[in-house]
Amino acid sequence: MLAPGTRILCSGNGPASLGCFAFRHSTKNELYGVIAAHAATLRNPVYFGEGDVFGVVTEFHKKLDTALVTIHRAVNAALGEANFRVVDFNAALTGVFPFSDYWKLIEGSRTQRQEQWWANNVRIPVRHSGFKSNRVDPPALQKKGGERGAVAFGAKPANMVTMRDRTSRAGDSGGPVFTPAHQLVGFISMGGGKTDSRQTSIVVAERVFTELGLTLATWQNRDAWQATPPPASTAPPAPSSSSSSSAGDPFADIDLVTWS
Repeated sequence: MLAPGTRILCSGNGPASLGCFAFRHSTKNELYGVIAAHAATLRNPVYFGEGDVFGVVTEFHKKLDTALVTIHRAVNAALGEANFRVVDFNAALTGVFPFSDYWKLIEGSRTQRQEQWWANNVRIPVRHSGFKSNRVDPPALQKKGGERGAVAFGAKPANMVTMRDRTSRAGDSGGPVFTPAHQLVGFISMGGGKTDSRQTSIVVAERVFTELGLTLATWQNRDAWQATPPPASTAPPAPSSSSSSSAGDPFADIDLVTWS
């Protein structure tokens, strides 16, 4: 199924994961898939499922480790609400996490000591979706929503921050990192190990969207990006087979935590 966290493959590169869908208000009826630049090649097609092409890489932004895939018009028109549910989490991304708002709080601290406390202790609880992690996490762990992780503010980053205490794996590149409220915090870029990593660099989604002039595409704002539906005989991407649910989420209603 074509959705955030889905396995994707760009010609000439290894498998990776789809981050999200996005659009620009200046371009009507055009939709992009956001993927990792290191898993993409400009002007090459991108595949999902059983080798189906869903678009072509039309933009490459190395400093953000981000590439945009312009989604073919027929695929765009056939997308439905199920395609916006994050793989294995059965809920759609609700928006982009306002990272800069929290930086303003940190920088507005009265003293250097208070500022340092914020930087060292405030964490954003997160989870992530990537095709490799989704495939290998034990079913019992998936049912509970997966491992708990957190993004540390640390020193003010250029474009990346670190996700800790949650295992990412080779193949998760480009996959979405999000809060319990399903706000998009960032995209997986690189880990600290050859296969598994508990220290993962993620690209801050807010910076990607701001610098590239993008808006998160959702089923609710489809009037801005969805192309004219194709003939009725054109089938949409297959619905999810996942039975996972976010019900009973232990992170529900939590925005920030502090760890001493």
